[in-house]
Amino acid sequence: MNTVYFDIGDTLRYSRSNRTLTGIQRFVTQAIIHLVNKYGLDRIKLIAYHPRKKRLVCYDASYFLGEFDFDRNCFLHHFGVRRQFLIPPKLVSYVDDKYGSRWKDLISAGLLLKNLLSGGRTFRKNGIAITWPEKPAAPVDADIQLKPGDIIFVGGAPWGALPFYTELQRLRQSRGVHVCHYIHDLIPIVAPQYCVSKLSKKFGNWLTMMVDQSDYLLTNSVASAKDLHQWLADKGVLIDVGVVRLAHQFADKSREYIDLGRVSNRVRNEARLPYALCVGTLDARKNIWTLANVWMEVHARLGVATPRLIFAGKSGGMKEDFDAFIKATGSLYGYIRIIDGPSDDELVYLYRNCLFSIYPSYIEGWGLPIGECLWFGRPVICSNTSSMPEVGGDLADYVDPTRPETILQAVLRMIEDVDYRERRAAQISRAHLRSWTDFAEDLWRELSKISSANVFSGANPMNIPCYSQKDCDAANA
Repeated sequence: MNTVYFDIGDTLRYSRSNRTLTGIQRFVTQAIIHLVNKYGLDRIKLIAYHPRKKRLVCYDASYFLGEFDFDRNCFLHHFGVRRQFLIPPKLVSYVDDKYGSRWKDLISAGLLLKNLLSGGRTFRKNGIAITWPEKPAAPVDADIQLKPGDIIFVGGAPWGALPFYTELQRLRQSRGVHVCHYIHDLIPIVAPQYCVSKLSKKFGNWLTMMVDQSDYLLTNSVASAKDLHQWLADKGVLIDVGVVRLAHQFADKSREYIDLGRVSNRVRNEARLPYALCVGTLDARKNIWTLANVWMEVHARLGVATPRLIFAGKSGGMKEDFDAFIKATGSLYGYIRIIDGPSDDELVYLYRNCLFSIYPSYIEGWGLPIGECLWFGRPVICSNTSSMPEVGGDLADYVDPTRPETILQAVLRMIEDVDYRERRAAQISRAHLRSWTDFAEDLWRELSKISSANVFSGANPMNIPCYSQKDCDAANA
């Protein structure tokens, strides 16, 4: 296979304003890590559209060689991208312990000003030292040496990036390169009720533009492939589609990994009592209001024996009902706790020490938190819809997200039947789970198909080479 160019533009944009990688950005970085370490810097290269140079530029991929530890400041410095706001790690820890992580940026900005006005005394007395980075390293500023048959792989979601797609069109026509997009879900199209206004139209426009500039499409689950298959059929588009399932593995951590030194006191304090865990962006699609009401019923039945319910993730939208519940009940008298934007090490700690996790989402493209909790050997309750049974297999307990009573029943069983819960944990610990190495090898095999003369012949309209339509239907039966 020729050289594969990974587009990292979406990851760079995300990293400017986020300290940890989640979802799509985690997938992109893990794919690069495993492939560049196996196939080398000559076979795997990185590109992104440069807004000032108005063209694609090539980046050095050496950042991903060896052991990878994401640090936003170092990451952006390596790729020559300016951060939106620089906050030293020790200051972040200080703010976490003193104020909690919500409104971290705003509080940190105030602390920076206070420190400036005090001549640095504010930080000195708390042992905080700010070291501003050196001048950002510039990208490899040379014309990309694309050859016919090379592959540009777009794993992010560059919505609205018209200049990027204009450049892709030029390169396909002038250089004879192939373009492959990885589609994570079609939720804004198949379930627009969970999306903010105009998102569905924006997503639809991007999907149309993206498919027009693709030679091959990949998805992360049979459920997503089914949705994409239907959308393509409705549009009358002939293009090959493959499925490469994501991993259960959390980042590149082993199943035994834990580093207590990188877990904040605040997270340890929230997790000091027995707790169940719900990881993911806090928004309406994750069904968090229903789960909060289920926990209120659990508390009505079990009283002080009720475990805490910890929500761990970024704050999302369309959750006014959940926010009203939290305010009206005083976070259910303290039995519900929210950890905003936990680090990777804090998530590892939360996964490893929870009684079980619960993921009652209405719809997913994959469902990373399901697999991640299984990776660390703890039982999982999740929805029986869309892709989630593909992630959990026979290791998870399933509920109907539209029927709160099924969630309640599953939760009570996990809390009260300790023998059952630990038998499930033992079964999970013995299971072979999918690693990011497995994912990367499957991705490499799929990309290798692009050089096949039959891939783009159109002889098999809407072909799904990994799974048949029957498989797609069975996954959602």
